[in-house]
Amino acid sequence: MLRAALALGLVAVACGGSTTAAQLPLDEALAKAGSQFDALTSVRFAITVDGVPVYFDDQGTLAATSADGQYSAPGSFQAVVDVTAFGLSTQLGAISVGADRWITNPVTGVWSLLPFGTGFDPLVLFDPDEGVGATVRRLDATLVDFDDRYHIQGGVGGPTVKVLTAGLVADGELDVDLFIDGDSLHIVELSFDVEGTEGVSEWTIEFSEFDEPVTIEPPE
Repeated sequence: MLRAALALGLVAVACGGSTTAAQLPLDEALAKAGSQFDALTSVRFAITVDGVPVYFDDQGTLAATSADGQYSAPGSFQAVVDVTAFGLSTQLGAISVGADRWITNPVTGVWSLLPFGTGFDPLVLFDPDEGVGATVRRLDATLVDFDDRYHIQGGVGGPTVKVLTAGLVADGELDVDLFIDGDSLHIVELSFDVEGTEGVSEWTIEFSEFDEPVTIEPPE
């Protein structure tokens, strides 16, 4: 059952490179990594948020702390989202298939339909024009170091912030630490801080299991 499978947890582990990785010029590495990301047929993602609360809902009652899920091209995902409300922790299931999106009730666990584009939207990470791949290709970047993977820093702002936060933060300015595997040129990690009116939230997004078979279906 899909709900049972979601309950098992969708844990992402970032892939490391080997000691034989050959360093490419930074512009070439960014271009290849971004284009390769856009061509993915599937990937596992893990989002972790620390620091001040980032709310999953418009009412500001459910603070998101992490999301573990899978993406399948061209536009499907399934995820388990950890949230806290009134000092209590719970999990939400989220699924998107085609034009339909579902989420579970945090109390009853019952699935219900949501308007497309509402709130949490990891699909924006994979948008070929505005998502992670496009952001990496146009990043004004500096190479911090290279040790089997590229550690790169660059600044982004405006609507890109909403993309990188999966729709949970409207806009702003932030500095991104980007990690690209030296052998495969897969984007394996993004980390950044988002400053809001209440303080700073610390974000980490990890990608793994690139192009591995995955089936995403509507909930029963």
